[in-house]
Amino acid sequence: MNEVIDTVERLLAEEFKLAVRYKRLRLPGVASEMALLADKDHSGPGTLSNPDPRSSEMNKTIACSVEKAQRELGYRPMIALEEGMRRSIAWCLQKGIEI
Repeated sequence: MNEVIDTVERLLAEEFKLAVRYKRLRLPGVASEMALLADKDHSGPGTLSNPDPRSSEMNKTIACSVEKAQRELGYRPMIALEEGMRRSIAWCLQKGIEI
């Protein structure tokens, strides 16, 4: 995740000349575990107690691998991370989406 964020920040600042704050909140793992417990204790069917359910994942590694898709489906990525992020940023800006 840090690689994605670093890449996006660099592209925004250097190539797209946009202001970047370079601020990342790094919290101890216990904060994530507390958020997970709060979610379990206070949520029931059809309810969402935590307005940001990602908070319980903030200390988890949530990266994915394409190895299974490569092996079983023959998937071959054709665009590197940086170029994909570059294209995504350009698309957002072209569509008037605030970044």
